[in-house]
Amino acid sequence: MRASPALWILLLMTTCPTVPAATADDRGLHGAVGLTVQRDDNLFRLADDVTPAAAGVTRDPDDDGSHRGDTVVAPFATLDLTLAFGRQHLGIALTRRETRLQRYGAYDTRTGELRGHWDWQLGNAFDGRLESGDSDQASELRDFLGPRSNVLNLQDQRFNANWRPRPDRRVTLDLQRLRGRNELPERATSDYTVRLKSIEGGWTTRLGTEWTLRWREAEGTYPNRVIVAATPIDNSYHQRDADLGVVLQPGRRTRAELRFGQATRRHDQVPQRDFSGHSGRAALQWEASGALSLSFEVVRDLNALDDYDRLYAISTNHVLGAQLAIAPQWQLAARWSEQRLDYGGDPANVLTQLLGPTPARRDRMQTTRLALTWLPVERVQLALSVERTHRDSTRPGLQFVDMLTGLSSQYSF
Repeated sequence: MRASPALWILLLMTTCPTVPAATADDRGLHGAVGLTVQRDDNLFRLADDVTPAAAGVTRDPDDDGSHRGDTVVAPFATLDLTLAFGRQHLGIALTRRETRLQRYGAYDTRTGELRGHWDWQLGNAFDGRLESGDSDQASELRDFLGPRSNVLNLQDQRFNANWRPRPDRRVTLDLQRLRGRNELPERATSDYTVRLKSIEGGWTTRLGTEWTLRWREAEGTYPNRVIVAATPIDNSYHQRDADLGVVLQPGRRTRAELRFGQATRRHDQVPQRDFSGHSGRAALQWEASGALSLSFEVVRDLNALDDYDRLYAISTNHVLGAQLAIAPQWQLAARWSEQRLDYGGDPANVLTQLLGPTPARRDRMQTTRLALTWLPVERVQLALSVERTHRDSTRPGLQFVDMLTGLSSQYSF
């Protein structure tokens, strides 16, 4: 499956500077405004010899679709208020974001978000957080039917509670609900509701090593999906995960984390799409000096697919990172990552029974990012970033090379 450019634009939005969640020491009214300007020379992540018009991804019939790149401008503003009542902390935040494309304006988006949270504490043994968010993302769809506006409403609620019967023991309960709804009927097949719940137990030894045991369950529904016998796509699922983890801190400058588990997904209406497999994570963080820190991470995960001939993808991610304080007002950050995707499973539908599944597909995507941040004064931040992404695939037409160059600015108050 070729990723929609809307996905890449959403990823761009998440890279814009944001204000960290307020803590007990940040009580009061705070805010920030900022702007990111980014040049993307392969907006639709196409192979070298493919134009947007040939790929059929342009939304504006008046555009010839010959230009592969575009300039993306993303301003944002946020305002948050945090109040404290004894051990209880209440907060509310308003955020406005826009993403504007110079050439492919049909992919412009406008997002307004309202979030609230309550950091609660009951005695010395119980604490947690209750939070809720609601956002509307407005976009425009242009094709031969003419321009039409769509609003994607996203809602999320989360309840987190910790019980600490002893300083070295804890039990954590986490409940979440995620909901997405589209205004346009033709987008309604993407509507979803996901409910997640997990419980985790932790035990810290005298040496500072923490052992954890976690169980998670997710229930997802896509109420507007219609199951077709030829290419069945699930409209509901149950997923269960269990894993064992350990966090080691042999010194003040080093932190290591290991986690290994099993994931199983079951589909109520389309059982031929069921799958299961192992997952895991290994991470190492080392503060080499007061100015230099290094990190390494390996993650193995399973992800469901909507492809007619594949059920899931096994992803293996390797990440290397480094941060260097060049001077009190200058920071340099470097990140290299490699993702390998192995696509597997046969849904045993009509097409795969007649034609057989397509040849095995394996993707490898490498990304290198370099960012320089300057803090000229206390409340101002400027950042220059360069990012290169290269994907190889055994399936023809899915290879691409992309270069991103961006300049971000932020003023906090």
